[in-house]
Amino acid sequence: MTTAWRTARRSPAPLVAAPREPVDPARIGRRVVRRRAKGMDASAPSGTVYDPDTDDVVQAELAADAAAAAREAELREAARIAARADELQALRDLGNHSGEPAWGEVAAVGVRAAA
Repeated sequence: MTTAWRTARRSPAPLVAAPREPVDPARIGRRVVRRRAKGMDASAPSGTVYDPDTDDVVQAELAADAAAAAREAELREAARIAARADELQALRDLGNHSGEPAWGEVAAVGVRAAA
């Protein structure tokens, strides 16, 4: 005899998540240090406090991190489109796909043809 709690199973689909960005321990460490240092006395004239929002070095690091993240996002998107184009081509080769692209497939086909 089975009980209700043993027969009820959740679908594994909701547990599958999209790939996450890789973790950069150095970036996390810099962010923690900045957060802790905000408002501390700086080695400058008395009454001066440290503010990472006005620190040129910190702002340059943040700009470089943002640019790198944008490049990685573009590369992931290009890889996704190329993989989809390869999948569509494989379906065409097998004869399981009509010659007309479905909505959203036009970009993948166009990118693959240009490459």
